[in-house]
Amino acid sequence: MSRVKTAAKTGLVQPHTYITGCSTSAFELYDSPGWGGNTICFIGSGFVNLTDYCAHWFGNAYCTNSWNDNAASFWSGCSTGTMYSDINGGGGSQRFDIYEKGNFSYGNIQNYSLSSLKLDSNCTN
Repeated sequence: MSRVKTAAKTGLVQPHTYITGCSTSAFELYDSPGWGGNTICFIGSGFVNLTDYCAHWFGNAYCTNSWNDNAASFWSGCSTGTMYSDINGGGGSQRFDIYEKGNFSYGNIQNYSLSSLKLDSNCTN
């Protein structure tokens, strides 16, 4: 596994999945329903545990929380994949298609319960 430095915390990601600037190709998480608030984006194929990524709420320079159980909506970008309610792909799961947009208020992943995700495609557009 490679290491990606994300502010004050180091995240472990499987090869070919990494944190990126947000673009229409990237998988994007939002901390508010309706695609608002703070965001984090990933691109590539592989697996992500959100406990590995620092969330700087309200401009806080220190890592006081992770993205684990802190997402309320998403944009899937150019990849299909699966979201999980527990780390390491455990718990309830929900598939997503390319360019899908949604709130976590339906299906097996509820608001503020997302803990890990798998991106299927190493797409860039």
